[in-house]
Amino acid sequence: MAGAIIEVKYFNTFLLKKVNNASDDPVWNGSFGIPNTLDFTTSPFQKTGYPIQSGLDQDDTWVIEESRIRGGYNNTSVDFGAKAYIVEDEPIGTRRFNALIYSGIFNSRTG
Repeated sequence: MAGAIIEVKYFNTFLLKKVNNASDDPVWNGSFGIPNTLDFTTSPFQKTGYPIQSGLDQDDTWVIEESRIRGGYNNTSVDFGAKAYIVEDEPIGTRRFNALIYSGIFNSRTG
């Protein structure tokens, strides 16, 4: 099967971003869904701006951001979306330990 580049209009990208710097100060990067100001005195919302578990050291300084639909308080979240299928003459599976996941839709029957 020859390789081909197929451009699609629909995609989702998830980014893992650090929200605290080395001195444990909050660093806001202007992303949607991450507020610019927070009340750091109320528990469990401490310096990071989202609920954290006790006993974690640096695991609470990261946030996952979805870049297609602006995720925020009471905003639309990622849905199941349309289903896409592919039919191959010789389906061969590949197992990868580390890989980038590209989520795109291509369906020749619907255009």
